[in-house]
Amino acid sequence: MNQVDEPSPKIRPEPALTSQQEAAIHTEGVSISLSAGAGCGKTFVLTRRFLKELEPGGRAGSLGRLVAITFTERAARELRDRIRSRCREMLATAAAADAEHWLDLLRSIDTARVGTIHSFCASILRDAAVESEIDPAFGLLEPQVEPAVRSRAVRSAVTRLLEEDDADLAELVFQYGFDKAVTILEEMLSADTKAASDPKVDEIDDPGEIVAAWTEQWAERSVPILTEDFLSRPKVLSAFDLLSIHDTSNAVMQQRRATILATLAELRAGGSVETALADLADAAVVKGGGGKGAWVSEEVYEEIKDGLSDLRDEIKKLKSGIEFELEQAVEGARLGLIAQRVLNEVRREFRATKRELGVLDFDDLLTMTRDVLKKNEAVRRRVAAGIDLLMVDEFQDTDPVQAEIVSLICGNDLTRGKLFVVGDFKQSIYRFRGADPTVFAKLRGSLDASGQLSLSRNFRSRDEILRFANTLFAAPIGSSYEPLIAGTDSPPLSEPPIELLLPRGSDPAESSDDKRKREADAIARRIKQLIDDQIPRIRDHDGLRPVRPGDICILFRVKSHFPIYEEALRRASLGYYLVGSKAFYAQQEVNDVAMLCRWLAEPEDVLSLAGVLRSPLFGLDDEMLLALRDAGSTIDSGLFGETLPELSEQQAEQVRFAAQTLEELRFQKDRLPIRELLELAIDRTCYDGSMLLEKFGPRKVANLRKLLSMAAAADRSGIVSLGDFAARIGDAILEQADEELAATEAEGGDVIRLMSIHQSKGLEFPVVVLADMDWQDSSRPTKATIHAELGPLVPTPSKESSSHLGVMIHKVAERRADRDETVRLLYVAATRAADHLILSAALPPDGRFQSPWLKLIADKYDLETGLPFDSDADAPTAKLFDAPPDVSFETTARRTDTVRLCDLRETLAATEPERQIALTVPTIVRSEWSVTALTKCLSAPSLRKPVGQSSDQTPSSDDSLSDEPRDFGSAVHHMIESADMNDTPERRAIRLQSIAREFDVSPARLERTLETFSESDVADSILSAEQVERELDFRLPMTFESGTAMSITVVGQIDCLIRTSDGKWKLIDFKVPAIDSNDAQWPAQRKVLLERYSIQLQLYALACREIFAQSKTKPDVTAELVILGRKCRTIAVDVGLTALAELRTSIKEKLVELRDEETDGRR
Repeated sequence: MNQVDEPSPKIRPEPALTSQQEAAIHTEGVSISLSAGAGCGKTFVLTRRFLKELEPGGRAGSLGRLVAITFTERAARELRDRIRSRCREMLATAAAADAEHWLDLLRSIDTARVGTIHSFCASILRDAAVESEIDPAFGLLEPQVEPAVRSRAVRSAVTRLLEEDDADLAELVFQYGFDKAVTILEEMLSADTKAASDPKVDEIDDPGEIVAAWTEQWAERSVPILTEDFLSRPKVLSAFDLLSIHDTSNAVMQQRRATILATLAELRAGGSVETALADLADAAVVKGGGGKGAWVSEEVYEEIKDGLSDLRDEIKKLKSGIEFELEQAVEGARLGLIAQRVLNEVRREFRATKRELGVLDFDDLLTMTRDVLKKNEAVRRRVAAGIDLLMVDEFQDTDPVQAEIVSLICGNDLTRGKLFVVGDFKQSIYRFRGADPTVFAKLRGSLDASGQLSLSRNFRSRDEILRFANTLFAAPIGSSYEPLIAGTDSPPLSEPPIELLLPRGSDPAESSDDKRKREADAIARRIKQLIDDQIPRIRDHDGLRPVRPGDICILFRVKSHFPIYEEALRRASLGYYLVGSKAFYAQQEVNDVAMLCRWLAEPEDVLSLAGVLRSPLFGLDDEMLLALRDAGSTIDSGLFGETLPELSEQQAEQVRFAAQTLEELRFQKDRLPIRELLELAIDRTCYDGSMLLEKFGPRKVANLRKLLSMAAAADRSGIVSLGDFAARIGDAILEQADEELAATEAEGGDVIRLMSIHQSKGLEFPVVVLADMDWQDSSRPTKATIHAELGPLVPTPSKESSSHLGVMIHKVAERRADRDETVRLLYVAATRAADHLILSAALPPDGRFQSPWLKLIADKYDLETGLPFDSDADAPTAKLFDAPPDVSFETTARRTDTVRLCDLRETLAATEPERQIALTVPTIVRSEWSVTALTKCLSAPSLRKPVGQSSDQTPSSDDSLSDEPRDFGSAVHHMIESADMNDTPERRAIRLQSIAREFDVSPARLERTLETFSESDVADSILSAEQVERELDFRLPMTFESGTAMSITVVGQIDCLIRTSDGKWKLIDFKVPAIDSNDAQWPAQRKVLLERYSIQLQLYALACREIFAQSKTKPDVTAELVILGRKCRTIAVDVGLTALAELRTSIKEKLVELRDEETDGRR
């Protein structure tokens, strides 16, 4: 660091900083591992620590040498915004000597290296493309398209291997059958991410060696877990408690009692399981132990007898659970190795497919970055030399590969101040994405003790909520749990802010769905009560205020049962917003469109045809379908035959309409893009209108619009056919793949929110309702996989056989990991609440429950009273509801989702999806945009309707006759572009008639429009131009920097480009509005047209300037819209340098937004 006479003073710690925050921000000389509890201000600390490194005279002083890695792009935006805001604060209070420093920093914030681990790795790979042997312009294969690419690679490899008579594939097919063998390979390839490159897996080729390793792991890891589970089972604990309390007078029974108590104690201490189980089984009987008289009472004897019987049952279960068949284990290992050898061929095919597409998947980004850093010292040194401080947020949600990348970059400086990681083991809830919660603990333990810092002072929640969390989670999370402490005092309340909403039912045989309906009703009643009673509960600047709908969030462990709770809120007339429900592929409208796509792609699929005909697309009933089948050999032959079956006049009309419409769609399927084909189907059948009139109508239409957006994405990809699109939708329906329902309510409104706990991570809400607490976990099916330590795992071929040893080990480990994560998931949910927390479940009449969550609460609270047990003196009291709150719902005469027919058009237009979700190659992958697509993407939704059109406007006969506006506009364009101004009237008339027939438009109207144009100044300018270029196709490359480089190509066609006599160039674009305007209407229409088409003309101008950039003179370009109607009107469009610069900025911001939305959606 350069020395100066009077160094600038450091930024002093703010008085508001806690001692924990101050240590995290100002500790130097060691790397930091910051364990940040929920609501403890970790983003605040990250911001301050980031800027501390950039203080005048500070350690680093260079923005480009700081790297901050966040979990999502949204978190990256938030961190960058906070850094920018803090820079402004520093600039406002800086000494004169430092003002320029903060001003320069503020101007450079957009270049800060703040982003996700994937964007960080992508930048490393692009820089080290030669060493990594990849194309530096690679795209990213998004999860939405990856299953289709992966499946294609598997089937391509399998086909090739079958042709080559591959022995391994033949054995797999023999053992499992063809379809199951393909499924196994797809499952293994899906799991084949980090583990596949682990030498411990790839180097094993002997089944005996694998089984020996399995046997060791079973004894050392799995059996202790099973034993611990056995000791914690209620029946075992009950037997232990009974024998501890009650003694017996019989000597034999005394010995048995002593044996049981001692053996259970030995098992807890890690004693031999096999011997212990034998001893327990022998001792857990009452026969020969003196009978009833040996106990204090007959009642006690019966309890002991039943308790020992239950204990014997549990002993049998454990004994059965720890036994395995050696031969079956060897066979499982053999088949796993065979599958792995076939998988090697599939891997090569998958890599070749990605290379052909020019993409990497997200796992490639991580593994290839790790590999190039590990294998190429020059690359590692280059990357490390460009980083002074590496900051990683949410480190508890990283995986071993990401942790290895961090370690490789830091190298010998891993503990010496080059690393600043923030995490919280208690909030690690992303195992399903590969996160390993032990990674954070291992790294933290490797750092110097002075760098192992914590944030435990919570600034989010009331003290009662924090004490409730501490009471519940300290024991199950264990010694790593750090109690949360309230950072501020809260005003006192008139009643507890923690509630147990546990209404009892009256039917012991009540189904799970009926229980949830009862619980949902109780939740709706309690919410309505909270809103209506106007009791101050929510902390505000002025003290406390009543609850508002927008304060409330209902959280769910899974999203499967959202509709039940939605219906209850609707009955209570409570507005709500559904955040990202993943039931999209379960919706009727998605199934209907999928069946239509399948039939259009495969007309012989009669079952799909029958589904289309029965759907609201055509509404044929079963009687009509049977009549069609009877009229021909199949439904399709009856539908498209020359004669119709005997039907009523109305039914016959329905059938004729269906046949004509489907014939039209079949004719157009190879001529139209997928989206336009589906739009045609919807338009012909008024399907969106029929959906709107059903229950949840607006959402159904929004889902339909979203499906069209997915079809448009498939069109843009250029590699997805209608058959591919139909297959992907069909697979997603069968798998119930994750995809969000389209939104129909503004997220920012004053409405109740419903979301999953995972979606709530990082958020907070004044009131949290945790619903469906008494859930019952269902066992997951066994899938083939690649495990880093166990190797390749495939299921046992025989359905009658149990799992082999390797699969058994994997299941035991997964169950334990799932159980631990379940506790952390509840912790995350409870700590989202700032002011009020409601825990809800519907219980049966006897109050019994089945979920581990309620067991956790029942260990600390009396579920009959809501009071904590005496041993937990610091636990706050909870308010108990054992019956639904007594609240009446006002009923209305009209259903809340009913739409008046006169409002149908406006409602349909308003139900656009919240955001467009790509099914195939998303925006971040796709590099090519049409001018139209990019213009629509940048334009406001309100400008996408036909100009001048509204719900109560219809064109007059003089204006549009019967022509489609799009067809007429195309005809006018074609006429002008092919026109020779020196043509004779006869030749012009012949060409006009030909074009009118080709586009099926009115010759009179076309002639009138052309006459208006030919008499205009625009026509004269074209006639007098020195050079005229028509229908110019162009490809405009554009590159933007935003953390990582983003490159797109804009493709389009310029209507007309002329060079005037003074050497200047003018862009001319012809438009034919759907509704012509008179002189009084023209100013308003001119404004709308200018807003709608300015972007398009500016993109054309950018393309022209790119072409002219090669010219020495670099001529100016102007642009005008030519509106062809009753009059030929012109509108000048600003294509100056300032306007074009603003356009580039808008495009960059939109691309960043789309990238961030898609990345967040993926997470």
